[in-house]
Amino acid sequence: MNQMFAPKPKLRTLWFVSLQQVHKTQSHRRDSLSRSTIEVLKSVRNNVEKNEGQQGEKNMEELQTQGSHSSPQGCGRVGCRTRPVSRVCRCIKHCVKGKVVITQNQGQSGPGKSASVQLYSSTKVDPSTGEGKLSRRAYLRHGKSKKKDSVKTTVYKMKLWVEADFGTPGALLIANRHKHKFFLESVTVEIPNQHIHFDCSSWVYPVDKTKSERLFFSNTSYLPDQTPPALVELRKSELVSLRGDGTGERKEWDRIYDYDFYNDLGHPDKGWQHARPILGGSRWHPYPCRGRTGRPSSNADPLAESRGESMKLDIYVPSDEQFSPAKLSAFLSNSIEATVHFLASEAKALLRDDSSDFRSFDDLRELFSGKRSQAVEEKVAEKLKKLVPYDLFKEVTNRSKEDTTKFPLPQIIAENDIAWMDDMEFARQMLAGINPTRIQCLQILICAFPRLHTHAVVEPFIIASRRQLSVMHPIHRLLHPHFKDTMHINALARNLLINAGGILEQTLFTGEISMELSSELYKEWRFNEQALPADLLKR
Repeated sequence: MNQMFAPKPKLRTLWFVSLQQVHKTQSHRRDSLSRSTIEVLKSVRNNVEKNEGQQGEKNMEELQTQGSHSSPQGCGRVGCRTRPVSRVCRCIKHCVKGKVVITQNQGQSGPGKSASVQLYSSTKVDPSTGEGKLSRRAYLRHGKSKKKDSVKTTVYKMKLWVEADFGTPGALLIANRHKHKFFLESVTVEIPNQHIHFDCSSWVYPVDKTKSERLFFSNTSYLPDQTPPALVELRKSELVSLRGDGTGERKEWDRIYDYDFYNDLGHPDKGWQHARPILGGSRWHPYPCRGRTGRPSSNADPLAESRGESMKLDIYVPSDEQFSPAKLSAFLSNSIEATVHFLASEAKALLRDDSSDFRSFDDLRELFSGKRSQAVEEKVAEKLKKLVPYDLFKEVTNRSKEDTTKFPLPQIIAENDIAWMDDMEFARQMLAGINPTRIQCLQILICAFPRLHTHAVVEPFIIASRRQLSVMHPIHRLLHPHFKDTMHINALARNLLINAGGILEQTLFTGEISMELSSELYKEWRFNEQALPADLLKR
């Protein structure tokens, strides 16, 4: 008889309530239970397992009417004193389902069960912490992946158990115990009659590096004085962690926003000809602040920040500001494509004595053909290796071996080889200007004006906004699309474009004083002249 009533491992609380009432209040009559009572118990168990919730409670009340008595012992769980007949037990758990969208670079394994999620309530406060109630940990499972270009997107399912009075989720903790970082696109949680969305769009690094789990807030916006009490402490602690203490060298996985001057453009340790003045912090060379990286000072100039021996693409940028895998893939792809074009075309000019001009129109057309010379490309590759980061150089050499990339043939030459020599066409081009060699649909809106008046002056506002405005603040959500990717672009520019000996100095006639001239222009920049109509009047 005892074996017949032994509870199964996954029976719901309501089954335990009924069974314990029978065992405790009718233990002296256990051997004389009628067959009808046994059948009722079996029916209740099946209904609870099948329907869960209200249907199970209704059947339980019918069972209690047939002969069981209420007990002050509750459901039997530790700390539960709820009378089972009077109201539903507070220990009952509700299942919250959701999905997690993660993107990764090709070749990296997904986090799977190495990543876990917990939810914070936005309506119920945990008295012991002063923060919202925290759910149990749920691990990602049943991931379905799809690939596009070199980016893999995986959608995971999750199932969390929360108390009946947990309330509405308002924040989540995600722990990455995988060996690789991953880009968390979004998390969606399903509760009765509502879907709560978390737009994350950030890299999540392994816990063994960050020493803490990542916190994300839902898409609901709150002013500071309107923040739910359960989220107030979380909001404050998140802002404090983003400010840092202004010391130490920043690591790749850090999320700290701090200010610094443009003291990393030169490389004085390589010689005086590679030294550049510090921009910002003085009236002689005013300039907007940049994000602090905290690298050690150079030996030749203690005020200048040291640089590595070779250019790299992994300069420090807070994880929220880094390119997404799709954006990074597009950036590398475009860079590789342009560099392969360089290998296929400019290489021939480097081997000629009269490289300042082309010999014939046939030479000009060869720029748009797929013909290549291995000897020429090897010589150019040696020179290219000194100019671009190693990671980019490796991708370029691999890509150049796989296929033959060529410039798209200009429309005017495609239709008629000598059409551009016509006087009318020549005059039209002189008046209209040179047509673009390639037109592509706009996919991501970024600043298209000169760097100083867009990227450089915006970076201090990005840092200030991240330090002072929570991601829940309505103004932060309005500014975020305009700030997207700007800090990463600026960091790459300092490493490759505007640094000593960089692309800017090699292509502009102003050479090494280009950034000093930019500083002179910044002296005339005024914040109150950037909006309409003052901006148009100044132009």
